[in-house]
Amino acid sequence: MLKELLRLASGLELGSLKVDSSLCVRVRSRRAECECCLSVCPTQGIHIGPAVEIKSCLLCGLCTAACPTGVFELQENSDGSVLLAVERLAARWASVVFACDRSPRSVVRRPDRVAVRCAGRVSAELLVAALSLGAQAAYLYLDPAGCAGCHGKQAKQAASTAVAGAQAIASAYGLKAPLSLTAALPPPRAATDSRRPAAEGVDEGRRALLTAVNGVGVKSALKVALGTSAPEPGFAWRHSLPKRRRILLEALARLALPGPAGAGGAGAFPWPGLTLAGGCTFCGACVPLCPSAALKLEEAGEEGRLLFYPARCTFCGLCLASCPEGALACGREPALLEFLSGEPRVLSAACARRCAGCGRPFLSTDLAQRYCVTCRIRRQAPERRP
Repeated sequence: MLKELLRLASGLELGSLKVDSSLCVRVRSRRAECECCLSVCPTQGIHIGPAVEIKSCLLCGLCTAACPTGVFELQENSDGSVLLAVERLAARWASVVFACDRSPRSVVRRPDRVAVRCAGRVSAELLVAALSLGAQAAYLYLDPAGCAGCHGKQAKQAASTAVAGAQAIASAYGLKAPLSLTAALPPPRAATDSRRPAAEGVDEGRRALLTAVNGVGVKSALKVALGTSAPEPGFAWRHSLPKRRRILLEALARLALPGPAGAGGAGAFPWPGLTLAGGCTFCGACVPLCPSAALKLEEAGEEGRLLFYPARCTFCGLCLASCPEGALACGREPALLEFLSGEPRVLSAACARRCAGCGRPFLSTDLAQRYCVTCRIRRQAPERRP
């Protein structure tokens, strides 16, 4: 009976990690080679096949910060609960410290501490959101002695990535607030009246969020904002803007708008965009596969455009791996104002031409292309023997 109770308790703990396999790029396409969650999992308990399976889990949350498409979500110590704690502390203290319960007592008992499963589960978006909620500094605390007996290597790698990403975002936005991964914390300091009130700009943030996701229409944007995204018409895969991206968009909207070039706002975000590297045949393979609906194909008569929305792209790399023509590649980093505008970038535009094989019209940016996708596949396939 004791063994049965332990088995049931273990199942309840695994249920605290919500997994949405439909958002995993490796489940969507065999060509995808993403290993973000596999590389940070301290137990190597994640298996990706037809679905994402959790074989063993410590509930550390490292996979939630590493996954670019939002496959994993902690039910306890979720991003929402962490932000609520940050908002309460930022009203009284100038800094917030993200630290786990295994930290030294002097850190655990700090009045400005935010309790997290592990410092490595804090993403760059959460750090930026902490600044937007009024914190004047944000620290990730890793205890060298305590983490060594836990999952210190993976945690330090994830935390370093998060701090570097948050610093790049803050730099692009013109913020000077300290963001660091440290084992030596300054003493707690009371908040000053000069900080930005935490409740200010909430409506502005929601409005900016809907603007940033306008690439999928008003109804879809509302569904995304409410967390009830449904499949796009005609597509089998679900499209959902990850909660981390929604947190970032609302955080940036709460912060003061950047000044002119040279005073903030002229920087670029710390992830690459997309560009056209070859002849796009407008086959549309990349559009339904994109988990966050960052790509959209528009066809009007004999013209077509492939649109890219930087605000929705989490750079999971699935479009690069799935494009049969290899027409997409990493492009320039989106500028801050381009990111915040929510406007699409035209990656490709083409006119219709007649296929020399079947005679049907098709779209392509390659003027030398004489055959549609179907006829080219047939021509490239080996001849069948009778």
